[in-house]
Amino acid sequence: MEKEELYRYVDHTALKAFTTWKDIEKLCEEAIKYHTASVCIPSCYISRVKETYGDKIKICTVVGFPLGYANTEGKLAETKKALEDGAEEIDMVINICDVKNGAYHKVEEEIRLLKEATGDKILKVIIETCYLTKEEKIAMCHAVTNAGADFIKTSTGFGTAGATMEDVLLMKEHIGAEVKIKAAGGIRTKEDMENYIQSSGRYSLEASITNAAMAETVCRQSRCELVLMDVCTEDDESGLVAAEQIKKTMPQIKIIIVTSLAECSFIERAHKAGVESFWYKDAGKEELLEVMDRTMKGESVYPDAPPTVMIGTAKSCDFTQGELAVLRLVVEGESYKKIAESLCISPETVKWHIKNMLQKTNFDSKTKLAVAVTKKNLIINGF
Repeated sequence: MEKEELYRYVDHTALKAFTTWKDIEKLCEEAIKYHTASVCIPSCYISRVKETYGDKIKICTVVGFPLGYANTEGKLAETKKALEDGAEEIDMVINICDVKNGAYHKVEEEIRLLKEATGDKILKVIIETCYLTKEEKIAMCHAVTNAGADFIKTSTGFGTAGATMEDVLLMKEHIGAEVKIKAAGGIRTKEDMENYIQSSGRYSLEASITNAAMAETVCRQSRCELVLMDVCTEDDESGLVAAEQIKKTMPQIKIIIVTSLAECSFIERAHKAGVESFWYKDAGKEELLEVMDRTMKGESVYPDAPPTVMIGTAKSCDFTQGELAVLRLVVEGESYKKIAESLCISPETVKWHIKNMLQKTNFDSKTKLAVAVTKKNLIINGF
């Protein structure tokens, strides 16, 4: 499948609690450029997007999101308002409490009422498979089919796990012929990635290792053409270091760095190492195969920036490169004097950077700031 065709199946999404209008504009411009299926956005932005972009993009939004236990009247009100504002697709989250109580008929009736409200617009039903038993998943397939929804969707992306191949295969077996399946959620484990790639039928697995220090040797001994390399591997071995070594000795082997971490330096370091492509695990599974295909065709595929995380009251993208350089050394426990010497700046400039970061984040000490960036994986030293 060519990348242009693949994009038509992608709901380009921004649903984080701190999504800004600037984030929405970027999302919409990308959706127009790549002709994605839709943009999935918070309902508070629907009318503004409609006014700004008109019919250039299809708007999707979520109701009862992300936990699903809002009452049916509330979900109906959300749906009707979203449609009035210009939404053309609705993603609803089922009431998982009802599922766990065995009240499958209530879930089916709620879906039916929302489908009546959406009419000829698309209704996708998110069942959050990570919380359901096999019996409950099957029951939800029947409920979605009987209620006349257009899609059954595995996950919100806010649960404990995304879609699995087992979930998709189970749905295929039990969903009605008129209902389409949408798998959502990123790849969380190495095994998940391996299973998904092999099940595609487009690639075969030559070797699987957990320690990046072994990667160069394995590449020499195998027929490997493409390496998917995690940044942080067993025994604290760096995938970026291993990738650089492979590119020096076997430049014909293509490498994709994969990570789920927001560390601000990884993308730049991968570029410097000569790595062809970079992929975040929390992106959709379909995107992984697309990145692999494009990389094998000679393209270099990189995200524009790391994922945004909140550090106190600030977004990670609010920090300047100078501030991040200082912050990295703060995390290492260096003094103002040592930081100044390492970065060839004055101690006063170091203090100024730290003061700015504390104001942005609303923290009252650099220790709290250092703890926060470490917990959010914005700065990870040693890799």
